Amino acid sequence: GLRDHREFYNTEASKLSKLAKENYMVGPNEAVVRNRAFAGQVMPKAIAKKVESYVRPEINPIIKGAASLSAISRTLGTTIDWGWIGIQGVLLAHTRPVIFARAVKNMFQSTFSANVVRRYFANPETRAAAEEGIRYGLHLDETAEMVEAARRGAPLEKFIRGIPVAGRVLSPTMEGFQRAFTFAGNYARIEMWQAMRPMIAAKYGDNVADATKGLEELADFINKGTGVMSTRQLGISPAQQAVESMMLFSPRYTRATIGLFSDTLQGGMSGQLARNSLAKLISVGVVWYTALSYATGEEPKLDPRPSENGGDGAKFMTIKIAGTNVGIGGNILSLIRLQAHVLATLDDDPSAFANVLDTKDQPFSRYLRGKMSPLGSAGIDIATGKTYIGESTLDSPMHFLANVVRPRMIPFWAESVLFESPTGGPGLSGEFFGARTFPVSLWDKRNEVRQSVTEEYMKETFPENAE
Repeated sequence: GLRDHREFYNTEASKLSKLAKENYMVGPNEAVVRNRAFAGQVMPKAIAKKVESYVRPEINPIIKGAASLSAISRTLGTTIDWGWIGIQGVLLAHTRPVIFARAVKNMFQSTFSANVVRRYFANPETRAAAEEGIRYGLHLDETAEMVEAARRGAPLEKFIRGIPVAGRVLSPTMEGFQRAFTFAGNYARIEMWQAMRPMIAAKYGDNVADATKGLEELADFINKGTGVMSTRQLGISPAQQAVESMMLFSPRYTRATIGLFSDTLQGGMSGQLARNSLAKLISVGVVWYTALSYATGEEPKLDPRPSENGGDGAKFMTIKIAGTNVGIGGNILSLIRLQAHVLATLDDDPSAFANVLDTKDQPFSRYLRGKMSPLGSAGIDIATGKTYIGESTLDSPMHFLANVVRPRMIPFWAESVLFESPTGGPGLSGEFFGARTFPVSLWDKRNEVRQSVTEEYMKETFPENAE
């Protein structure tokens, strides 16, 4: 197995390292990396130490264990659904709708059959495009970040497979959704590469150096636009990856989205692609959302500022369906709201930036609190005695189980259907496909009734700021 191969390589590396030291007097500032790929090579100690941190990472067992627990909880929340559609697929849906539609179709089909994936990669054109894209930095997942704990052989997968009777159903079900989530992203990136690559050839022609740079920037844009980045290519050590996984819900996805927004300030192909795609997302998104709002008899909610600053807050780009607010989700929307919160705070109360512990009024702290891993957010919820949205966690054992334990042990859609959505349907359909859902509050229901009665009997609207 893989463990036997690893032991063999390490043994051989140790032998070759020993041979290198015997044939060459290693100086006090030199060292040999204990890895077969570098065996026999003597290099400066600082470089050898850095190289060894990647090929033989020593990760603190506590951090490694915490990262694994976060991965398990993240997988439990995101595996049994088709959430890629409303999260990682949002930008693609607004910029390349045909590719998006084909990716969704293949995602559905691959949920129930691994042959869909095999047939796709058996196509010579697909393999050639994938291999070329990878050479320029295109990232293809073996297992997507969101569902990594569901991969075959992972502790969670082994545990579920070992459950008597139920494991025979749950294990292949989780494997199917994990395969679908991963394949949707890989399919989208390969198809985008094939569709957009000719643009580079047309722009740079025979200029090899510029064409190479353009292809690398194209691969980088496609990665970020579909919510992935190779942390290894970025030079991030396994130890740092473990820390990030322990602290953040989806570090690679978060980094990719922030990188996409950052690229809008850059020149070259990266900046052009980022600006064009986000502009298209915003313009197309506003048009369809506004049309849908008016079609359902609602006023569009297009102010991303927090409600405390006069904006629509969490209701930004949502509509009410059967007592539940439903809207698109994902990091792109979160970053738009973050920028609006920053600008509103600069205008209303710049001193709020100084209080980094205030996760309500400090924009960056509020954003990071919402992006924390299951384990990290649980720690803060316990330390502060309340959840991100203000629900109590420590005043009773039932509240602890309901607000700390349960949300981190079941799929998001199940939490919404069983415990949040008053009718079940909108929560299920929304969360299952990656949308944001939350119940219409009693306060909002009161306002709606009051407004309706006022309009019916007084033929006028109720004052907006009246209590």
